[in-house]
Amino acid sequence: WDGAPFYYQYLIEKPSFQKRYIELFNETRDNLISFVDDAFASIDKEAHSQLLEYSNARFGTSKTTLQTRRDRFVNYLTQHLAWMETQFN
Repeated sequence: WDGAPFYYQYLIEKPSFQKRYIELFNETRDNLISFVDDAFASIDKEAHSQLLEYSNARFGTSKTTLQTRRDRFVNYLTQHLAWMETQFN
């Protein structure tokens, strides 16, 4: 709720909003992973490597490959989608 607009708590109580929200979820969930894959594929790998080097030098962070970042995000997204499905049933 922290990031939701103030009116969201009122909308989510309306049956018509709930119905449409679930419809949109069902329409988009199966395409989310391929959307993520396409987004990660569009990232310039050299630019990402340079960003990692800068980030490591400035903040002392570890070097995480683009593939690792993609895998972590997809894992999170998969778990979150599974949780969301339990909320709709």
